[in-house]
Amino acid sequence: MKLLLNKNNFLFIILTMLLVVLTACNKNKDMINGQGHSSDIVMEKIRVWSDNAHEKELRLRQIEVFNSTRGKELGIEIEYTVYGSDYQDVIRKAAQNGDAPELFRPTTTLIKDFVDEDFMMPLTQLPGGEEMVLKYEDKLLINHHIFDGEVYTLPYNLTTYKLIVNNEL
Repeated sequence: MKLLLNKNNFLFIILTMLLVVLTACNKNKDMINGQGHSSDIVMEKIRVWSDNAHEKELRLRQIEVFNSTRGKELGIEIEYTVYGSDYQDVIRKAAQNGDAPELFRPTTTLIKDFVDEDFMMPLTQLPGGEEMVLKYEDKLLINHHIFDGEVYTLPYNLTTYKLIVNNEL
């Protein structure tokens, strides 16, 4: 059960780390200098899109907790939307219209196209991105996370395999 819980929370942890990095530069100047008060925080809405309908209820619960606790402290509100079978078309049209979400669940096809069309930037160009990428350095795959020598996404789930051998045969 503990392994399953860790797998389910892994995406949420990655998204949270990315959200913190993405919003670090948008803080109120007084808050950065330590002169502000929590009531001075301006909330920044981060749109997150996915097509993982099987995770929707779990993610919504996690996001509700984040938004009402740590998100409120940081001035971050996550808006989570799950799309169906039209996900790739919806996100592609949104990117072409300049209305893509700040974070989304990538597919290998989408990432390659978005990199080629300059809809995405390497994670290393974001504040704290280099340090974050180093943590996953040995888990990054070319044409999955790395395109044209740059890291555009991080691993967010885990698939395990095992082989069972019947030695009695």
